[in-house]
Amino acid sequence: MHGQGILLKAGINELEVMDFQVGDQKFGINVLKVQRILIFEELEITRMRQTHASVDGVFLYQDKPIHLVNLRRYMGLPEADMPNQVVLICEFNQATNGFLVDRIRKIHRLSWADIQPLSPALKKYHPQVTGVTSVPEGEVLMLDVESVMSELNGINLEFSESDVDLATQEKRKLVSLYLADDAEFFRDRISKLLVGAYYTNVSVFDNGQAVFNALQKKKQMADQSHQHLEKIVVVTDIEMPQMDGLTLCKQIKQTLPHVPVIVVSSMISKQMVEKCRSVGADENINKMELGKLVAQLDRYCL
Repeated sequence: MHGQGILLKAGINELEVMDFQVGDQKFGINVLKVQRILIFEELEITRMRQTHASVDGVFLYQDKPIHLVNLRRYMGLPEADMPNQVVLICEFNQATNGFLVDRIRKIHRLSWADIQPLSPALKKYHPQVTGVTSVPEGEVLMLDVESVMSELNGINLEFSESDVDLATQEKRKLVSLYLADDAEFFRDRISKLLVGAYYTNVSVFDNGQAVFNALQKKKQMADQSHQHLEKIVVVTDIEMPQMDGLTLCKQIKQTLPHVPVIVVSSMISKQMVEKCRSVGADENINKMELGKLVAQLDRYCL
């Protein structure tokens, strides 16, 4: 399945969502992350000690051991001996993992505009869900598998650098950063990383449409007052409700071509790098390489 090139054109704000079921709830995942689907009963699972309770163990895939995450257990649902369970082999953040689900339902072609961010009240009880969309069969919750694995693996995204001189600190503080990521886990960590590096003027958003609206408002105010915009840089994820990061980048480059855009995503691959370039992104990095972000910002801000 991986690499079929289902939606190769970048910046059209569309995706294909695989709709799967865990318990009574329907979830969705971007098809681009799903490399293959395996029958659970055909796998030989090796149990392991000292792993998260949600990890059933490891199994061999393409001669490499990968973790199997039991999504029923992760979500606190009762164990069930379900027939015909399947494993989604997913690739992101330069790693491959397996997710045990009850069944696959179907694939939907959607616009990111069809996916609504979760309300704060619902987000409190579903921290690993980034949005919800309606399909003919009912509502589908978009599962943030990157945050799931980051939580299970205890990934540390802290950043440190040697002493920064006062002049550099002051220059960084003058830059207006617009950070867009639908995953609270990564929003919090990236914003803390930036503030810790003296990029303290950070506006945080959970979708690309909100960023674009804020930029347009800023531009309109500057035009009305006959002033130049302050130094602005956008740091954006790719997968987001309302407007994805590639579409956001394309829209920014059409209206504010001087604003640098840095794409930070778990989906960076050779193919995705080309997509980023096609919409005018200035830089792109994998979320597991956030130590590079400050250096990239300095390139455009200092």
